[in-house]
Amino acid sequence: MQPAAGRAHARRLGAACWWLGILAAVVLSVATMRYREAADAHCLPIPPPQAAGFAGAGGVPLLRHDFHFDAPRATRPSLALVVGAALPFARIELNGADLTPAIDLAARDVRELAPQLQFLPDELLRQNDNVLRITLPQLAALGPTRLEQVCVAARSALEPAFRANWWRMVLVPRACLLLLIALALLALVLWLISDRQPAYLWYALCLTPLAERNLYLSMPYRPGGPLAWIWLDDASLLLIPLALYHLMRAHWQFRSRTLGYFIGATSALALAGCALRGPLAAVLPSALLDAGPLLIVVINGAAIAIATVRHASAMHRVERRVVIGIFAYAAAVGVLEIGYFVLPFEQRWMWSSALATVVLALGLGYLLIRRMAVGGYVLAAATATLADDLDQAIAAEALQPERLWAEVAAGVSQRERRRLLRDIHDGFGSRLVSVLARARRELGETALQRQIQRALVDMRLMLDALDDSSPTLASAMARLRHRIEQANPPAADCCAWRLDGIDEVIIGDRHRLIAVYRCLEELLGECFEHDPRAALTIRVEASRHHARFVVSGGRGDWGAATIDRVHRVMGAVDGDFALCAADAATRYAQFSVPLF
Repeated sequence: MQPAAGRAHARRLGAACWWLGILAAVVLSVATMRYREAADAHCLPIPPPQAAGFAGAGGVPLLRHDFHFDAPRATRPSLALVVGAALPFARIELNGADLTPAIDLAARDVRELAPQLQFLPDELLRQNDNVLRITLPQLAALGPTRLEQVCVAARSALEPAFRANWWRMVLVPRACLLLLIALALLALVLWLISDRQPAYLWYALCLTPLAERNLYLSMPYRPGGPLAWIWLDDASLLLIPLALYHLMRAHWQFRSRTLGYFIGATSALALAGCALRGPLAAVLPSALLDAGPLLIVVINGAAIAIATVRHASAMHRVERRVVIGIFAYAAAVGVLEIGYFVLPFEQRWMWSSALATVVLALGLGYLLIRRMAVGGYVLAAATATLADDLDQAIAAEALQPERLWAEVAAGVSQRERRRLLRDIHDGFGSRLVSVLARARRELGETALQRQIQRALVDMRLMLDALDDSSPTLASAMARLRHRIEQANPPAADCCAWRLDGIDEVIIGDRHRLIAVYRCLEELLGECFEHDPRAALTIRVEASRHHARFVVSGGRGDWGAATIDRVHRVMGAVDGDFALCAADAATRYAQFSVPLF
């Protein structure tokens, strides 16, 4: 028990370290992407906006913010101004003098996304009550209007924080965008050279909305207008879970209709809400409209991760950890980014979704590359194992490629199975035989010897079940009978086997045959322990949908442990087990399984 307890403790410790690592990655991401403020900067409170008339030929309404600050003579030569964000663009005036170049209000496809840093000319500054005016256009076609963090201080104090914020707001999303484009191109190449495997195509389709998200965050150009791009960005976010669901299903061949319907319905409703953003803005908070699509993406992504871990039965533990890790990180970062829309400016962080998109893309790419590497190893092993057979098959001109592949795959499967069976038999089986021989020599006829004998029979039956040289149920039962009589010679004369009508039952599910072998060995083995010469009848019948096995005769008083084991084995293969009374004194056992 101590080694098992130690392994369980190690697993719990490993899981705790894994989750602590994910938490540390999230904390590090937020700390790295957090908006930086200069330590010695004087940030001015943003006053309420005031109407400033109209500008441009179209009469665009303007809003102005007037800031007041003092500038002592000693600090004037080095004073600079930082504006954290001014959307869509802004005109900056100091004491009536324009500090910005002319703004073309007709250029509605350009926005100012990065923070701004500029000197304040000494000749324009006054000792007291300097007036800094920032004017922003207010027009629906230009997108939302926003002004954030206005600070005045020495340029040497402002510049490090400014550069760090520009790096986080612009450079990181652009670098992520280039990486995602490269991964998408690689996925398309793999899709073409892998005979159109759908997983690579769905991976490329997953990368497309992730790349669009980084494009939206880092590029100031909005062809078609900012409102169209806002809708495109929201739609891309909402399409990510759909592509992820199809990628997971194509990669692990599982299907969850409920999850598919749920993701489709929620995404469709959210897309409709994005299309009606204008009318909904009159009744819903803007923060909800901005953060709503991201929240739906987080919920759908978490549902996909849970469904993948539950339904992908062939998932390796490494793949399971990767899936849980990347989805947990992306979900946590996505939830934190919602704070950008609802928190005060000084409590916000930058676009953490850029890092989440890269982690998600690299994690999914690792899963595909790992599967491709394993497939390459299998193909290399097939070529090495079946080199002669492959050369002979290729030499046959009439052989079609599909048939050639079928023969190669069948040969690899059979040889690997035989190698596995041989290794088990030669390793564990030989050790068990030697232990049994020593027990017979040193202990005589004991309960331990009988248990070792049964374990050896059980192991041989498992190997027989995996061996596909017995294609029908009749041949499989013949093997079972041989093993039982070999372990208990009196059974050849005392047991009656009724195996009529099962010659045509083909075995396709070896796992189900293993269950049948285990149950019959449990029932017969306990009978022979009580009485090696027990007169038993084993009847096997096949109906249209089930195979039925009945063991009768002998004492019929199987122990609770045996009954419990047979119950559990049958439950694992969708079978049924029951103990029935033949008369007042004896019972018989029967179980049935779906046809193989």
